Amino acid sequence: MKYTKEQEELIVEEYEKAPTKETVERLASELDVSPRSIVGKLSRLNVYKKTAYLPKYGEKAVSKEELVKNIADALGLDSDRLTGLEKAQKPALLNLEATLSKYFK
Repeated sequence: MKYTKEQEELIVEEYEKAPTKETVERLASELDVSPRSIVGKLSRLNVYKKTAYLPKYGEKAVSKEELVKNIADALGLDSDRLTGLEKAQKPALLNLEATLSKYFK
């Protein structure tokens, strides 16, 4: 769809006030276009803000490899010494990292 200048201004103004999925859906409904069309226009105008992925435990996503590196750093080891630990379950690695950070700062 080709947006008019007024529609572009409305989309940008509304999205900058509240950069949420709900805003995109509301604008799509008002302009009778798909939400993807609104996101595409916002992206081309360099306004769209991608929502950050949050895992189910609620914190910023961190790779297992990074967790192992943090654990190795806390213990004063080279991360190569902990090879294979990245295969552990992520909640276990998070708990280990949190516990070590209490004792080794």
